[in-house]
Amino acid sequence: CIRDRLGTAASTTRGMGVETFSLIGNLIADILDTYATGNPDSAALLRIQDQVKDICKSHPSYPTL
Repeated sequence: CIRDRLGTAASTTRGMGVETFSLIGNLIADILDTYATGNPDSAALLRIQDQVKDICKSHPSYPTL
């Protein structure tokens, strides 16, 4: 059994809400599904990477810098 907790306090400080957390959860599931095949899909991983970058741009750690 794997037990991990995402840093929700830091994420909410960055302004992430329910919709963003739902998206992050789906992206994690997509990554796990991609690797579960034994032959990770590079295009899918690049799509996920782009979505993560978009989330980070939308919710910067230091918005005033």
